[in-house]
Amino acid sequence: MSSAARQEGNGKERRKTPRFKVALSVELWAEGQPATETPEVCTTRDVSSKGFYFTSDLPFEQGRRFRFRVPFPRELTGRDSELITGTARCLRIEERFGGQYGVAAVIEKAFALGERLGEQPFS
Repeated sequence: MSSAARQEGNGKERRKTPRFKVALSVELWAEGQPATETPEVCTTRDVSSKGFYFTSDLPFEQGRRFRFRVPFPRELTGRDSELITGTARCLRIEERFGGQYGVAAVIEKAFALGERLGEQPFS
């Protein structure tokens, strides 16, 4: 979806929460994949409290659910760094230059693990 498609006819943004353009490392596990397995590591392009956009070498299917873990730095939280983990669903996939895919995901459930950055979720 182009940025124009995400805006109303009057040019105003339709999103209810602001997006932050930031490259963060996000770990992904397919639905049903044990957390003890090595996750796919991708990079976000932007994030919000409702979703995120990331690039991946692997194609995702629209509607695919997955678990994620992403550290949010102090600059985004306004306080201490937090590790955010939860489940998300793929809304949109875009083929990108260089064989990568752009994936827009909506967060279905999320919670902060606070400073426990070494903790393994979903065990």
